[in-house]
Amino acid sequence: MYNTVKRKSFFSTSFIVSSKAKRGVGMKRFFLKLAVVLVFVLFFTSIAFAASSKAVLSSRSEKDFRSKQLRRMSVILSNLSELGFMNFDMRSVTKDVIPIELIQFGIWHNYFNNPKRYVSKCKIKNCKWGSYRIRGKYVTRSIKKYFGVNYSRLASASKSVPPYHFDGKFYHFNNVHREAVYFTRVNRAYKSRTGRIIALGEVYNADNRYRLGSFESVLKPQRFGGKRTWAVISMKTEYYK
Repeated sequence: MYNTVKRKSFFSTSFIVSSKAKRGVGMKRFFLKLAVVLVFVLFFTSIAFAASSKAVLSSRSEKDFRSKQLRRMSVILSNLSELGFMNFDMRSVTKDVIPIELIQFGIWHNYFNNPKRYVSKCKIKNCKWGSYRIRGKYVTRSIKKYFGVNYSRLASASKSVPPYHFDGKFYHFNNVHREAVYFTRVNRAYKSRTGRIIALGEVYNADNRYRLGSFESVLKPQRFGGKRTWAVISMKTEYYK
């Protein structure tokens, strides 16, 4: 009687312990699988979130360069293209001791756009250096505004055609006529990884809207006159056939 009860008791206890052990192992497996599933869910969710965030940031960036700022870029580049500056790289232009192209731009930009404000007739009768003059500080100001270059060593550009004489205060030059004026239209702009702005668009004739070609320009953010703007680093134009 005692042995039977003991065996019965032993069998019941073993069964309970075995059941609990199996149940414990099953629970461990269940939680392990659940943890693995959760890790995969979190992993792919984070990837999807990162992709969506990147897409949102990208769309916002493109949106920022889609209307008002694209027009501002177009105006900046048009001030260059109207003077024939459509293919240049500032890295090579600024290597010259006397940057003739920058001096030309500073003079003619003001002559055609600010003649009454900055340009005046030479006060010397039959001036041998040219019938017009402009203060050197206005030339350097325009160079800084559009190219972001601090050009302070003002000098005569005697090898330029036509030549520009600097008398220590004024640049002297003669009048020229433009045959055709070309403007630019920026159709798209985006920011590169280096922080530079890549602007893409077309060059067209201001009078008959004839499309001359497509261009790609590189700009960099700068502050000028207390305002945020862009300086042009380079511009490359491919002319249509």
